[in-house]
Amino acid sequence: MENRLNSLLVLQDAYAETMKALAFAAEVGEGAELSEVKVLDIQPPLSAFWQELISDELEETPSYHRHKTLREMVRGFEFGDAEVMTQVKSGRAVVQAVRTAVEEDRQMIIKAAGSQVSDYLFGSLDFRLVRYSPVPVLLVHPKAPIRPQRILVALNPEAEGEETQLNADLLTKASELATHFHCRLGVVSVFSSPRAVMGHVADTEFLERMERHEKNKRKQCREHLLELLRSASKKIDPDDVFVDTGRPSEVILSAVDEFDPDLLVIGSVARQGIAGLLIGNTAERVMRSIDCSLLTIKPSRFKCPILE
Repeated sequence: MENRLNSLLVLQDAYAETMKALAFAAEVGEGAELSEVKVLDIQPPLSAFWQELISDELEETPSYHRHKTLREMVRGFEFGDAEVMTQVKSGRAVVQAVRTAVEEDRQMIIKAAGSQVSDYLFGSLDFRLVRYSPVPVLLVHPKAPIRPQRILVALNPEAEGEETQLNADLLTKASELATHFHCRLGVVSVFSSPRAVMGHVADTEFLERMERHEKNKRKQCREHLLELLRSASKKIDPDDVFVDTGRPSEVILSAVDEFDPDLLVIGSVARQGIAGLLIGNTAERVMRSIDCSLLTIKPSRFKCPILE
């Protein structure tokens, strides 16, 4: 892997049993010439009552004990020549994580996935990071191996403007990781077609024209993708390129079932307000149904609303 990924932020609960985020970060660091790794634990804020009670009963603060435990956890991993720092912060987890990553110019946030089904309505740190972080977020699934054998990246074959750069960023990062882990890289793409929307009102002749148009468009999108993939640093087998039309989340999940990746790389565009809560985006829909790790990347111009 090139030295494009040289500064990581690892979110690690000092009292959690899982250390998959640390393990994944160590695998990324192996031979990658990482310069810095910060391991951050974010504890919930204590009320003034509990702070006073604890200070009266304990010689050391809760953050001191968490930091001590965190340092002991980190000692169990090797990060090459990288400088490893540990820190404990208090406050709202998503704000502290995103602010730390942005202010310290970290190139990726790595966290062990821990979302539950109920998080769809109430939100979790996983979903909030995917929605709000301008920094790429990698969620390590509990069932996924630390060293991926297959990586699948979702690209938009009809990208224009800013999305063209997002396509390039997604392909670059997926290629770097696939090269680093010496693993197979696949691509899934979804193109738009009005046939599914208009099928129930269109006559037979019109549907036949739409089918011919869709066939041609599928061919054009595949050719466009193969041209794009020639610029990738990782060679991609044409048989590992999946192109289809339909709901993006459904097409991506179908490709996940067929390709069986250990890591899915996908773009994420945040939605805000009630619409965002109830609708979400493709990345959020997909992450509720996959059994693999997930890397989400935002468009370069995305501005985090919780930091403004």
